[in-house]
Amino acid sequence: MTIADDPKRLLLTIRNGKTGHRIANSMPGAVPVMKRIMARNPSAKPSDYRFLPEYQNRETASKIIQRQFREVLKTAGVQHDPASGIKYTIYSLRHTAICMRLILSHGEVNIFNLAKNAGTSVEQIERLLCTAASSQP
Repeated sequence: MTIADDPKRLLLTIRNGKTGHRIANSMPGAVPVMKRIMARNPSAKPSDYRFLPEYQNRETASKIIQRQFREVLKTAGVQHDPASGIKYTIYSLRHTAICMRLILSHGEVNIFNLAKNAGTSVEQIERLLCTAASSQP
């Protein structure tokens, strides 16, 4: 992970994504969050895990994070999408991030670049948008 300028963003190396190796760009808001996370463990090496680094078994770490996410949703009273009834999961955050990137750009983001950055296809983003639009009240 590298912090790049103009605009300020994280460059994240995705080694084993489902679409292969890529460098993903974050939104600028991710930079101060990652700096706070990194400050918690200043002796960490770049190859160290940033979330639950004490768990080398990443399946265990993933299950812990999923459990925490479900508890946050339960506490907030937002476990399901009100329009579709579909249960929210951590993967829902990926869909939200893609949609918000499109919305906040006011249609200016290049959907081909967004798909490449997210490790998905334009067709998948279009399906996601159609699903989101059809679930609006």
